[in-house]
Amino acid sequence: MAVAYCCLSLFLVSTWVALLLQPLQGTWGAPLEPMYPGDYATPEQMAQYETQLRRYINTLTRPRYGKRAEEENTGGLPGVQLSPCTSPPVGLIPCSAPWS
Repeated sequence: MAVAYCCLSLFLVSTWVALLLQPLQGTWGAPLEPMYPGDYATPEQMAQYETQLRRYINTLTRPRYGKRAEEENTGGLPGVQLSPCTSPPVGLIPCSAPWS
């Protein structure tokens, strides 16, 4: 019983520490916007703010790859890839177009 209690408490403490060491993130896992250092900040503080702001903007605007990109030509069916001729018509381009 004492061994089980010791293992459980060690597991809970290690989980708690691991959660505390995670970087702070906002809603839906987005990073928090950096705080503006103020109008009277030193050039070093402004440079650090600029670096953090650039990283924040790049994180929010980076292109997303993966599942969303793969679902473009599936017709709503998972695991099925449709040819351009069987896809729903988008414009007036015929199926025998040389670029399709």
